[in-house]
Amino acid sequence: MDILALFTRGLGLHTGYCIPRNQYLVFMWRGGYVNPDCGGAALGETDPGQAPRQYVISPTRPSVALTPPAGMDLATSMSDQPAPLRRWHAIAESKNPALLDDLLADQVVFRSPAVFAPQEGKALTTSYLSAALKVLGPSLRYVSQWHDHAGAVLEFEADLEGVYVQGVDILRWNSEGKLVSFTVMVRPLRGLQKLVELMAVELAAGQA
Repeated sequence: MDILALFTRGLGLHTGYCIPRNQYLVFMWRGGYVNPDCGGAALGETDPGQAPRQYVISPTRPSVALTPPAGMDLATSMSDQPAPLRRWHAIAESKNPALLDDLLADQVVFRSPAVFAPQEGKALTTSYLSAALKVLGPSLRYVSQWHDHAGAVLEFEADLEGVYVQGVDILRWNSEGKLVSFTVMVRPLRGLQKLVELMAVELAAGQA
């Protein structure tokens, strides 16, 4: 089963789809989905009497230039950030995975955009984040962020071999300032596929 089928099943949609000419796939929540290029008929049944909401997902995207920071300068606001967040930015900027040891709690959980099961423990989380620093690091750019006393959401962009990637990192830390949860979400689909491809190579190299 390919990644798009897994994605639609995760949303609770019916399986089966077509994407002629790499156009758009229009999902109908609680009722299968319809592609205008596939005859205009929904695949699966809709809820009787309920007008389904529609979601549009583009499997491909033209080449896009990375955007500048969205109204904030992360460098000048660094002193206002919680210590764990400042340390993560230092790791992302230095691309030095050795610094992860002091930031991650022993029971930290990593949630990948491509793997359903949470990756539990410091060793696994270090492996994934170390690979991500190599894959995303050269073009990784944080453009916005939101944080409170116990967590943060960071919006990022990157370019992977000409493929645009946009995503968010969701960080949560404990009272000792150690990360206990690191969740990554990525779009669009083509960007996620490229990320999965490059991460698989890097993770395999790390285990060799």
